Amino acid sequence: KTPLISMISMVEQMESRLKTAHYPQALEISKNISMLSQYTIFLIDDIINYSSGDNRELVISQEPIRIVQLLEFCYDIMKCLIKYGTGKKSKMCAKIKLEDGMEDIVITSDPLRLKQILLNFISNAIKFTKVGYVLIAAREIKGQIIIYIKDTGIGMQDNILKMLLAENEEHREINMSI
Repeated sequence: KTPLISMISMVEQMESRLKTAHYPQALEISKNISMLSQYTIFLIDDIINYSSGDNRELVISQEPIRIVQLLEFCYDIMKCLIKYGTGKKSKMCAKIKLEDGMEDIVITSDPLRLKQILLNFISNAIKFTKVGYVLIAAREIKGQIIIYIKDTGIGMQDNILKMLLAENEEHREINMSI
């Protein structure tokens, strides 16, 4: 964890120099490094806390989260993964969609766990999308906030999808309360 904290400090110093030197692309990269590094520290802390305890229970927090901030965080990481994580010139783009009224919506959840779940879906969408887009979006339906990831990737084969749905028949509608 200590090397990562040192790296964040170096990136922050680099960011302040890049702001005055007017290198927008380099500044964007350094901000992405900083954001991903800080997120990684949270994950490392979580692993350390879990593995060092006698209880070994995963602590789920309940904190207010603004939907717009959550989606923008995931969107920024998604852009970074598409631009720098694919290893080649990508033929896909990142998109974000917030329906009217979502700007002021606040939910109560565990921000770290929710980000982990969404970023896992985003990572899989990017992995299986060669051309097109990956979209993160939120909307309200009958008083529930629906956050979803949509992509133009290959999708799942019908037989695998049927098997997953059959195994989880009673869980077709997932109500995430974390």
